[in-house]
Amino acid sequence: MENKTMTKTAVRQLVSTPAASGDGGSLMLIIERAAQDAAFDVGKLQALLEMRERWSKEEARKSFVVALTNFKANPPEVLKTKHVSFSAGGGKTSYNHADLASASYQIGAALAEHGLSHRWNVEQTKEGRIAVTCILTHVMGHSESVRMESAADQSGGKNNIQAIGSATSYLQRYTLFAAAGVIAKEQVDDDGASTGPRSEPATPPAGPKAKTKEPKKSDTFTVDKVTTTEQEGKKTFCIYIDGQRYETCDKETAEACKKWAEDKTPVYFLADGSTLAEIRKA
Repeated sequence: MENKTMTKTAVRQLVSTPAASGDGGSLMLIIERAAQDAAFDVGKLQALLEMRERWSKEEARKSFVVALTNFKANPPEVLKTKHVSFSAGGGKTSYNHADLASASYQIGAALAEHGLSHRWNVEQTKEGRIAVTCILTHVMGHSESVRMESAADQSGGKNNIQAIGSATSYLQRYTLFAAAGVIAKEQVDDDGASTGPRSEPATPPAGPKAKTKEPKKSDTFTVDKVTTTEQEGKKTFCIYIDGQRYETCDKETAEACKKWAEDKTPVYFLADGSTLAEIRKA
């Protein structure tokens, strides 16, 4: 009678074959045959199951690396479209950064094409600091993460809730960039040449490009008009001051400028080339 019991030698030979070491299906076949053999050692079956688990994790890790490499071969272009300006400590802070919602959508859509997704874990430490972890996960189950933490952002006269929200958004943005290996770029002001015609004809400024204007009590201007252009779903507001055109993406600023144009309200303003950095009533 044929002996159907799997001997130690038989198992060792099967596991050491190229198919078993490189093919999960072959390894599962060995495990199934061992499980059906009442005489097979339970401890050795457990060892085979652990081998299968290690093999699966390694395959998932390799699939993750391949997917992320393919993503990096053609990453999305994330632009710094958000302008921030505030006064603190007797000085002025002004900078541009990428909008979190837009960046998350762009990067998330590009990751999904390669079987990847992202999410965040947010927590507050015992010391009151905000900690954010961005986790990239592949459909095969492998995940990798980046964690950052900071104090609440008290700049610009924020209340406690706003300070926490600001720090959280900041950390979400930069952990996502770090995890995906993406860097936000400054917008290039080429008067729309790189994106084709605008939905509204642009009035070119007369003469040489306007220089940055410093706000002085004796240096006041009035807003001539405010127009809106839209390109690929993104609105840009054009503020015309003293015959020159300046652009901003901030809707609240545009609304205020419309009212000041109607009322002929004197204003002070700061501009960086054709980008409106700050404007306020004189």
